Amino acid sequence: MRIRYTPELLAEAARTSKTIDEAIRLCGGKPTIGSRSYLRRKFAETGIDASHLRTPLVRHSESQLRELVACSTSVAGVVRRLGISPVGGNQAHIGRRIVALGIDTSHFSAQSSQRPRRRLRDRLVLGSPSAPTAMR
Repeated sequence: MRIRYTPELLAEAARTSKTIDEAIRLCGGKPTIGSRSYLRRKFAETGIDASHLRTPLVRHSESQLRELVACSTSVAGVVRRLGISPVGGNQAHIGRRIVALGIDTSHFSAQSSQRPRRRLRDRLVLGSPSAPTAMR
């Protein structure tokens, strides 16, 4: 059976729910990624403020991110301190969350100080002899 999102039902859901999943269940739906975004669109279309409805999928609180950003020098450092694998889009995701929350990152260094830059003469070049005298 299809759910009918009337303005009255949406207003009641926004007023009585604490999370978006509670609002979806109150309306008779099943919480999924699609139903969350759909219900948020419906709230916006009817002009109902649903900004207080938390999304349960946030794993790292704003206070935790603020604390870790303050003691880190890069987004990669924040990701490491969170214990998240530094592969895939994890670093980009945390970086977007930091920006969205408006956390100050002016103290972040432009270049990581943990990895020293290698001098040009210390690099190996494909197809060249590997002896140090050949790299002059």
